[in-house]
Amino acid sequence: MTDDEMIRCAEPGRQIERLRAIMHRLRAPGGCPWDAEQTHESLVSNLIEETYETVAAIRSGDQENLQEELGDLLLQVVFHAELAQENDRFNLDEIARGISDKLVRRHPHVYSDSRVDSTDGVLSQWEDIKRAEKGHEEKGDQEEGDQEEGDQEKGDQEKGDQEKGYRGIVISLDNFRSMEQCA
Repeated sequence: MTDDEMIRCAEPGRQIERLRAIMHRLRAPGGCPWDAEQTHESLVSNLIEETYETVAAIRSGDQENLQEELGDLLLQVVFHAELAQENDRFNLDEIARGISDKLVRRHPHVYSDSRVDSTDGVLSQWEDIKRAEKGHEEKGDQEEGDQEEGDQEKGDQEKGDQEKGYRGIVISLDNFRSMEQCA
């Protein structure tokens, strides 16, 4: 897509293509210095901020703001996909294929012969399929040894996050709800 097409394209069916082209152009030589120097790690706080702003727009019921915030969140996905593609790891098409495949696998009541007749049944089936995909054949909590190993890995991750300057960025949904009530 040319610069002129990026600027003027108004065709509804080409807007994802346009967004991808713009992001590629911003990171290319002669593009934007700020965009060019970003990494997955440097964008973490942006991703979290845009997620929270999207949640706030949903809760406010402001559809115009929701559209804008979903666009900002989409930009984060496209940005991370561009970074990964530059390093020959994966691209936006592979992200879309992966989530599409997952949705088909986890909805056998729609795309296959499984039968569920309630939301609870759908959620239970989803979790069963997810556990099987992740290699967990038994339902329920991890065994005690596995839990201790998981706790150690979590501690190691938190230490690494602190060293990268992420300390305090990850906030649980419950904390977010509390923050919102104070606002």
